[in-house]
Amino acid sequence: MGLKEQLGITLLGVVLFADALSSAKLCNTMMKGGSPQLLSDAVPCDITTTFGQVPTQQEVDYISENLDIKYEVLYNRIINGTTWRYILSVQRELAETGQAVPTSLDILPPFFLARITFTNKGPKTIPAKNWDLYICHSLIEPAFYDYNTSSYVGGAILFPTLNATFVHIQGCMFKMTPYSGFQPIAPGQSMSFNITSQPWSVARSDVMPNWYVGGSNRQTKVVKSTAGNSLSFVEPFDNPEKWKRAIPEDLVFDPFPPQFRYQLNTINDGTPTNKLVIPTPNGNMLNGQANVKVDKTWAVFTNNADLKPAAQYLKEKLGVKVVNRNPAGGKAIILRKQALPQTTSPEAYRLQVQPNARKVTITSPDPKGIFNGIQTLRSLVDNDKPIPGGTLNDLPRFHYRGVHIDVARNFMPANQIIKMIDAMAMYKLNKLHLHLSDDEGWRLDIPGIPELVEIGSKRCHDPTQTKCIWPQLGSGPDTSTSGSGHFSVADYKRILTHANKNQIEVIPELEMPGRSRPAVAAMEARFLKYYSTNVTLATQYRLFDQNDTTNYLSRSTLTKNGAMNPCMQSTYDFVKKIMTEVIKMHKDIQPLRVFHFGGDEAPPGSWVNSTACSDHQSHNVDLKRFFTFQVAQLARTLGVVLGAWEDGVAGPTGFPYNLTQLGAVTQVNAWNNIGEYGFARRAYDLANLGYQVVLSSATHLFIDHPQEPDPEEPGYYWATRFTNTSRVFKYLPGNITLNNDYGIFGQPLPGCGMPGLPPCPELTKPQNIIGMYNLNHNSMCTHVQNSQSPRTS
Repeated sequence: MGLKEQLGITLLGVVLFADALSSAKLCNTMMKGGSPQLLSDAVPCDITTTFGQVPTQQEVDYISENLDIKYEVLYNRIINGTTWRYILSVQRELAETGQAVPTSLDILPPFFLARITFTNKGPKTIPAKNWDLYICHSLIEPAFYDYNTSSYVGGAILFPTLNATFVHIQGCMFKMTPYSGFQPIAPGQSMSFNITSQPWSVARSDVMPNWYVGGSNRQTKVVKSTAGNSLSFVEPFDNPEKWKRAIPEDLVFDPFPPQFRYQLNTINDGTPTNKLVIPTPNGNMLNGQANVKVDKTWAVFTNNADLKPAAQYLKEKLGVKVVNRNPAGGKAIILRKQALPQTTSPEAYRLQVQPNARKVTITSPDPKGIFNGIQTLRSLVDNDKPIPGGTLNDLPRFHYRGVHIDVARNFMPANQIIKMIDAMAMYKLNKLHLHLSDDEGWRLDIPGIPELVEIGSKRCHDPTQTKCIWPQLGSGPDTSTSGSGHFSVADYKRILTHANKNQIEVIPELEMPGRSRPAVAAMEARFLKYYSTNVTLATQYRLFDQNDTTNYLSRSTLTKNGAMNPCMQSTYDFVKKIMTEVIKMHKDIQPLRVFHFGGDEAPPGSWVNSTACSDHQSHNVDLKRFFTFQVAQLARTLGVVLGAWEDGVAGPTGFPYNLTQLGAVTQVNAWNNIGEYGFARRAYDLANLGYQVVLSSATHLFIDHPQEPDPEEPGYYWATRFTNTSRVFKYLPGNITLNNDYGIFGQPLPGCGMPGLPPCPELTKPQNIIGMYNLNHNSMCTHVQNSQSPRTS
């Protein structure tokens, strides 16, 4: 059987079912002037109501228990290893047979072919109508979606051989509905059909769990065969056609055999592996011949009030007692606040061990340095061996040494964040970047705007989006998983208090103007709640222009209403309220220094049909730049540094905005060092322009990538096919261009300046590279709440 026959359908398997079944009523329609209706995703009502009766709850429950689903990737490498050649062959064949060629085929990105099989494992027949199946999946049948984001139009897609329709709802969510002619599934019977999707699927974890079944006004239920994180319904990736992508250069990425894995992790450079302190101190380690053992019989003393919290910390961690005078008989840990020679760093310290006097002295000009010295002492004591005598001088290379934790995609409760803070402190990491919002959830309670957490922090099955936002990342139809959750003000203050105790600065990030669907949906729900009784409250923080008819497809495959409108004053009232409340939360614990507004990946063409933006657009105003400058002004007025992702402060050409014109001290995370993308130079461009740059290089420091290029190894591979521990530790922050070792598909990269791309610039202001961090995107499939693990990414 040829490839086209295996596809099993005409025109890549489907025909566009125009206007989402134009005869069917649209459940949700956009606001059009006058009286309000529900926020639109242009999702048809359950199509089953057009062809049959509403399903009974018993039918929904039966399908949930007895529909066995299998998912199998068939091809990633379609023809001659090149998707583009396949597309051309389809275009040619359609043209030769007189059939219409969908224009979207001209710009279709890489895609893969998968097969879905339904089997009825129960004693009853699964009916041919009256139910819907909800699936979290990458874009299904991308040939029928217009990638011109300014004119994206969704619709129901009919699979003729299956007699079922698929509707793209939002993000990863699709609804499959039996259509006229769909065959009942008898006990023991199976049916299969193929789909295309994009761009690739080369690992089990690419498939999301918790597909669920439902119907009009019936309780939705997870299909049991797809439940949980085991992904046992995904068939094995048992040949290279499944685990390799549609690029000829993708030749090196096969699963590692055991002998290669052993060689890869063998270190033969003579480096001692029994280091007592990690990270390795900047100065010489203790190496005296005499030694002393510190235990719980020791005492800690300081005569400086600023160091009393550090003394209490030592008591808590080492079990020593705190005393009010210097012990005369030794067995003393002395904390001394004093300037050190040859450095002005507040984080520098000196650790002096005097075995004969049975005394350890930690000296620093600042409590931050004292805390670092304490961590070194803890490492030596935890080794459970005597500590050698001598003097150790140490200071960090960068003053920003951070971890990014994403709680927006999958929530983690405060207790888990606190555990992470404890681990960070042991390794002298001092910045915690909390990603508190994204398209998948808003996670921080803001006094005065309760809808943000009442709706925006919850993912569940609610087509009206007045109780929650649509499920994403396989979070399922209810709020029992890590797809839902938020920090109360008390939770957040508890995190701040613990971070402050551990000399860790918390940097909150709340995404805007893009990646803000939960906020937009929550403010639309607020509008509906107050519209009839208090128009002022209804419109106070509204983020959506009700007359905006723009359609687009975002990076997260969201359609419409996923970005704050930059042309409405209520948007800036909202942003100011958010900033002000976060500043209040920090005030008496850890005054807010940096407010990170994200700023990245606002969908192109987001507001082209917004009447609120018509005047700006008539004067060719760059709306993203306009928004960024307005937020920068707010940050300056409120006395905080503005944080952003690198593309949040970059114009249409990719070059950063003029910092002087921006008018605010700005700290930027430079993430895009992917050689093929041509933006590897941006970190140096930003530093040379005066931005404070945090190296966040995606190929080495985003640790949501797999550890190996194995289909059974979980992780995303958008920046690199894998990032193992060795690659992270080999990262060179002093010359980032040397980190370009190989590309996304394994092809060797010729260092800096790929052919046809601009060369990397010289770093003229190295003082503006302020540090680096590991990033946890936490964007794999959703966990059940009682088994979450804080993936560091």
